Amino acid sequence: MVDRLVIGYAIYQLRKDAYEPDQPGVYLCQFYIERDQRGRPLGRRGFGTLVQDRFPVGSTVVIDGLAANPSACQFWSKMEFVDCCTTMKQHIT
Repeated sequence: MVDRLVIGYAIYQLRKDAYEPDQPGVYLCQFYIERDQRGRPLGRRGFGTLVQDRFPVGSTVVIDGLAANPSACQFWSKMEFVDCCTTMKQHIT
């Protein structure tokens, strides 16, 4: 929130880590900040608050960064996320 206005949201699911089932995991489905609020430290602060207040200690957070959104991928890279796989798709006609 900025000046009591909601400027973003997060949708996530707590679940077991796909590669280490004995470890807690978090799938961050969506993390959105209003366009006019981007480029400020609000996304970084919001994610930090989310981790501190909602995510289990020791968990691994997984996101799907859309290749078509390089700004978002750059943001997550700055947040120390690393590539771990490539999802590919094909539309069958």
